[in-house]
Amino acid sequence: MEEQELLRKVGEALTQKDKTIEIEIKPAGKLQKLLMKKGFLKSKKVFKISPILVGNRYRVSAVAVNLPKDIFQNGKVNLTKAWEAIQKHTEDFIYVVGVCIQNTEKEPSKRLLRSLRWMDDQQFLKILDAALSQAGVTSFINSIVLISGASVLNVEEPVANPAQEQE
Repeated sequence: MEEQELLRKVGEALTQKDKTIEIEIKPAGKLQKLLMKKGFLKSKKVFKISPILVGNRYRVSAVAVNLPKDIFQNGKVNLTKAWEAIQKHTEDFIYVVGVCIQNTEKEPSKRLLRSLRWMDDQQFLKILDAALSQAGVTSFINSIVLISGASVLNVEEPVANPAQEQE
């Protein structure tokens, strides 16, 4: 990836707008289905995911260290790898998504975590993808790689000191 393109993507990640994700609510029974149809109960749940706060990026990174590294490919979540990782790290993923959705200085609410835990897998992956992109995880990692690469390239060669060579 070219340096200018990488810097542009990092800038876009830092100035992102909110993402809105709509999730269909499945009725638990006939009464709930009827109440949804009549409009007395919601049939969709809307999650608004804002760009992550610095403190929450710290929380996410503390958990993400334990997650598999190969779930991202070209800045997108690889669904096959994500399925495998979710089997082993379900609670970690739920926590990360909860932190990204709530995005306050408080821990994610138990109610939010419970609703995420009992969500359909496809819906959860949809929210996971949006949450991680709003967290800027891949852009943040790319910027670290860019900075590390630039610092390696900018290291000055040591100046030969004849006095040290004679010792």
